[in-house]
Amino acid sequence: MCSSDLPTQNLLIINVPTEERVSAVQFVQNTRTGAWCTWSGINVDCWGRSDSRIFAGTNVGTTLEYGQVFEDDGVPITCICVQAYNAFGSPGDKTFTQLRPHLRKPVGYDPLVSLLFDWDPEIPSYSPPAAVSSGPTWDEIYWDQEFWGGASQTGLNWLGVEGHGVAAAVVVVSQSETPVTYNGGLIAYIEGGV
Repeated sequence: MCSSDLPTQNLLIINVPTEERVSAVQFVQNTRTGAWCTWSGINVDCWGRSDSRIFAGTNVGTTLEYGQVFEDDGVPITCICVQAYNAFGSPGDKTFTQLRPHLRKPVGYDPLVSLLFDWDPEIPSYSPPAAVSSGPTWDEIYWDQEFWGGASQTGLNWLGVEGHGVAAAVVVVSQSETPVTYNGGLIAYIEGGV
């Protein structure tokens, strides 16, 4: 187990091997808010920093840089975000009808957005659509030598959802080489359920 404090990113990473020299899980704290989460699928043995850059070392001697590109060794990063469950101030049953997520996403890309109900710990398996990289992002190449890509848009569309329960949590699944940001949203429901 190793830990690394990365103040420029507001991160504290505790790396815990689950199978020595094969796999690991990271317990990560946002040092500004105190919130914790876990990372998985990042099979590294150690973390460190040099100035404001973050690096990780694999068990085969490869050094990887974190946070500079939005891919994992050439493969788009898959992300699953589950918001905390909310009973919306009422312990009664509800019929959930619509969801309006506030997303910042690549132009033309729609990550999978849905609801989970009643504190169900099982996250359904999703196969999100892959976002296609449309070229370099702003200011990453020489001016006037290539087309800019990586444009993003704000998504505020209402989505139809079906579900019944006391509480719900938003789940967002994306697979992209361009950042996708979920900033919250609105949920419509009818009191009383079925």
